[in-house]
Amino acid sequence: MIALVISAPWWERSATKAGLDLAMTLASFDLPFELFIQGQACAMQNRNAPKGHPAKTLSSLALYGKSAWFTDTPGDWIEGATLVTAADMNARIRACTQVIRL
Repeated sequence: MIALVISAPWWERSATKAGLDLAMTLASFDLPFELFIQGQACAMQNRNAPKGHPAKTLSSLALYGKSAWFTDTPGDWIEGATLVTAADMNARIRACTQVIRL
């Protein structure tokens, strides 16, 4: 299992875009992966995001069979965000065989 961990602030477009592009690629090829969004990257899950915001891309992951991901910060997030504690998130990441951090 691959762990894709995005923690870069969403306004750093290159890191956010790379992470979301990788998530879309993994999902479209049916590769097993878990998506973890933590820290300042959590704002990319904003339910009331304007057009062009990363939340729009993130919410489209469900079209590729990835309807849920993990986040460590509570908020008014788009559908699919699953709130877990930081300890639980770290345990889930350690359980994966490969970890990609952005």
